[in-house]
Amino acid sequence: MKKSDIDTHGERGRVYPAINVKVHRMPWTDETIAEHFKCSADVAQQAARFSFEAAQEQFWEDAKEQAAEIFGAGVKVYSGGRSGGWLEVDGLSDVESWDAIAVSAWARFNAWARQAIEYLTSWDYHREAIEANRWAEEGAEEYNFYHDKAGATHCISEEKAKAIAAGYGTRPATLGLCDHWQHSARGHRRSNGARVRARRAQVEVQH
Repeated sequence: MKKSDIDTHGERGRVYPAINVKVHRMPWTDETIAEHFKCSADVAQQAARFSFEAAQEQFWEDAKEQAAEIFGAGVKVYSGGRSGGWLEVDGLSDVESWDAIAVSAWARFNAWARQAIEYLTSWDYHREAIEANRWAEEGAEEYNFYHDKAGATHCISEEKAKAIAAGYGTRPATLGLCDHWQHSARGHRRSNGARVRARRAQVEVQH
């Protein structure tokens, strides 16, 4: 990478070294999900949205870690632009002043971003994320697991299905789930070095 290859982006007079991280098209569709998981089109569409948002969250979390590792703890990572499609790094000197070592460090960061985007948009990642979180089930929530007072983990879509089978309608009202969920630490599985997190909601179950 040459210095002239490095993009910059910013607003209101502040310009940062940046990477264009827009994703215009995924290599899979809602139909791919519906066919693989044998679910309805509506469920597949929701699963795709949950999975994509989880991938976005993971990318920005990992970007902060990578930036700190490569450039030092003092840098900050921002999502810039109208669509949030620019990864901006604050805390670095003006690009024009960079020497070969600084350019090489940016090249490493840029390569990481490209590899991360390639994996986080792949069917392998999203298939595993949807499976781990059981998002392809009727009634699934974005945070589709909760912990009861005893610390046991339950799947919300499964509890909904049980409630419906028991004649309690379409919502597991008898569980007393909180309307506003606080997100707990998430479990994760590793695949090809990238995390696939089972997203959980931390709620109390009324007994």
